[in-house]
Amino acid sequence: MIIRTHQLNVGYNGFTVVSGIDLQVRSGRIIVVLGQSGCGKTTLLKTLIGLLPPISGSVEFDGRPVDFRSEESLQRLFLRIGVLYQNGALLNSLNLYQNIALPITMHHPVIHQNIRAEMVTNRLRQVGLAADMERYPAELSGGMRKRAALARAMILDPEVIFCDEPSAGLDPITASGLDELMLNLKALLGITFVVVTHELRSIERIADEVVVIEGGSIRFNGPYAQLQHSEDPFIKAFFLKQQADSRGMHP
Repeated sequence: MIIRTHQLNVGYNGFTVVSGIDLQVRSGRIIVVLGQSGCGKTTLLKTLIGLLPPISGSVEFDGRPVDFRSEESLQRLFLRIGVLYQNGALLNSLNLYQNIALPITMHHPVIHQNIRAEMVTNRLRQVGLAADMERYPAELSGGMRKRAALARAMILDPEVIFCDEPSAGLDPITASGLDELMLNLKALLGITFVVVTHELRSIERIADEVVVIEGGSIRFNGPYAQLQHSEDPFIKAFFLKQQADSRGMHP
């Protein structure tokens, strides 16, 4: 089990947003976290990537507790994970090569520039952007920026990549291509993905397991095939609404 939480309670200024979260993430899987807006998905994600200390409970990474009060413990976590932010979070003043190399510069500045170049080129090749390394973010399409951000998230060989709404703002064809890329990376490199999304098509394509959060607590946690046949009224209503919204309709 690469990630495990136990009775995790998280919030802001003493106000609890998610509570009693018992989560297990197995290596080499794609775990999708979904729920309605404001249910606590992003809050949970912030704690899993070490940015938001829990009110109580624990987070373990590869069997070792994360100490949110220890800079050393957090640095160990940061070096073993990657994050694909919703907007890509590329720096507009840097070209693609420089953006992808940034984590190396920050965490491993002594790495020789030739090795750095090889690492960056390999990652850009894996996401189909090797020919674009001199271009700047403003010169890239939305899908290219997401793939570039994924390359940066992968640059230090993380065991887990966390993705916050990776398909947001993408057309269906581009979103499908990004899904296929994640599936290929999981198969080829054994990367574990934790994906926050509400895109039904993406869930159907990529999810090995699904965690549904409702009202700050886990409503469902299990294989996607099991979710499809759930008789839970909330889950059935949630999926009906998402299907209607994806067609531009209202239930």
